[in-house]
Amino acid sequence: MRPRYIIALSALCLAAVGVATFGDIGGADCGVDVFDTRTSPDGRYKAVSFGVDCGATTGFNTQLSILPATAAFDRDAYPPQLILDGKWTLAILWKDDAGLVVTIPKTVRI
Repeated sequence: MRPRYIIALSALCLAAVGVATFGDIGGADCGVDVFDTRTSPDGRYKAVSFGVDCGATTGFNTQLSILPATAAFDRDAYPPQLILDGKWTLAILWKDDAGLVVTIPKTVRI
């Protein structure tokens, strides 16, 4: 075999191993812990803070999604608008029907 084909074959094998090993991060085996839910004053939306735990392969995190108040929380259907490194308690306050204020610690990595 030519060297470039060996390199291409090696890269393909490594990619397959990576998908098999890490492809399920964020998948069905991950647990989701809801920390807090705040409904907007007009009752149309809700802000949900939560963390995703995929076991020892992932660190702690805090995430925030905004979704219709009548919808069931689903992080795949309503992906987070904010993701923080570490487990934090967020101060969530609806300023009005369409304005959300989220206070986060100064030292957090976003």
